[in-house]
Amino acid sequence: MTALLVLLQPRGPVFWYLIGAFHTLWIALAIGMVGVMWLASSQKAVQYLRGALGEDNTTDVLKAAQRNAVWGFVTGMETGGGDIDHLVVTRSGGVLAIDSKWSNQVTAELLETMATSARKAARRAESIMRSEHVGTLKRERGARHRADTTSYTVRPVVVVWGAEGHRMPDTVTRTDVAFVAGPRLAQWLRSLEGQVVEKTAATDLLNRLTGFRDR
Repeated sequence: MTALLVLLQPRGPVFWYLIGAFHTLWIALAIGMVGVMWLASSQKAVQYLRGALGEDNTTDVLKAAQRNAVWGFVTGMETGGGDIDHLVVTRSGGVLAIDSKWSNQVTAELLETMATSARKAARRAESIMRSEHVGTLKRERGARHRADTTSYTVRPVVVVWGAEGHRMPDTVTRTDVAFVAGPRLAQWLRSLEGQVVEKTAATDLLNRLTGFRDR
């Protein structure tokens, strides 16, 4: 194509600019195709993309749920043992440690793996809640005695997206872990009953959690 254009078209500044843009476009397409081929052939890459998509979907639902079901949430909480996808402060269900998953088919073995991962995330959340930066501070340097804060229950939750999220019941409980279908997550959050969290306490807790993450 370049050879034909050079032979048949008058050559001026605009011509060479168009030739450069044409080549840039094809180089970008070639690089993009290499990336797509790698993603298609790499199981890890596919799982990573699905996981990221599941987390994004959960984030969108939680943002909408701030109108009537949750006070707020913090994403990407990290500890020495791993991370927590979403740490959510609800209005009437305590604190949730949400682990988002994308699955097209769930086996008994995968279900147990998901449950184990969610329990670990909840333990990390409890560790963060007990830390001096988030938990009750008996005394601060240069500050007066601080009153005790409420001890919140952390509940492990797995939100399932993908084909399995459409097939499964609205919610399934495996021992202490709640498995919630992603498309019905908003409805499930509204139906929570348990530990009520007041707005002032929730704001304080969310500020501490955000400070812990940023620190």
